[in-house]
Amino acid sequence: MFLVEKAAKAWRLCRHHYYLEAVSLLTRYVPGGILLFKRSYLVRLKAKWIGAEQKWNLPVRLATGADIGRLAMLVDRERGHWEALRQGRAFCVIAESDGNIIGYEFCHMGGSHYEQTLDYRFDVGPRGAWCYDAYVHPSYRQRGVWRAIQTGITEYLGNSYEFYALVDFTNHVSLRAHLTRGSRIARRFTEIDLWGFRFIFNKPFPKSMLPRLARRLRITEVAGGANILPAAADRT
Repeated sequence: MFLVEKAAKAWRLCRHHYYLEAVSLLTRYVPGGILLFKRSYLVRLKAKWIGAEQKWNLPVRLATGADIGRLAMLVDRERGHWEALRQGRAFCVIAESDGNIIGYEFCHMGGSHYEQTLDYRFDVGPRGAWCYDAYVHPSYRQRGVWRAIQTGITEYLGNSYEFYALVDFTNHVSLRAHLTRGSRIARRFTEIDLWGFRFIFNKPFPKSMLPRLARRLRITEVAGGANILPAAADRT
């Protein structure tokens, strides 16, 4: 059933002419590590880029050690994931409805972040915060839960921080949400594995590609005045 769902998603991507994304999705399930193609975008957000209209009032709060059991029931993660929360090396903002956790996102501050999937260390600076492992329950998606969680993170840390995240380029929902909130794409990472040989290409994201990407993602407006929209004549 899982593979059928992924194949169906790849077919939907092809129908909308997202051929590269469909190829990337399918190569992740090629047995034996014969071929893998992945691409991710490093997105960057300054709190001052967020307009008042982008702040949501859904109640959110910081997770505590008592919430770990309920968080672990939503998504399976390694033990170290929860240890970081217990030891204060990371914090987590959660959204609840009727006493149930419906969404969360982790964050840690300062210095650098090691991304194991890319074997790459990101330098986010002393006033940088790395946001990761965002989750919203399927029944509550597209209802502003993630934006409310993001509002909670920015309000907890304050306007002096910059926020970073790594977004898979096949995850159009997440990418669209980040860009409409005001994030800019800073870099593009491409990973190619072929018969056990691994190549990672790290390049700045060309600003000239932003209007095209906005058009493909059907973005009509963004927060903070980010100039990524296609010219009016190109919006179809």
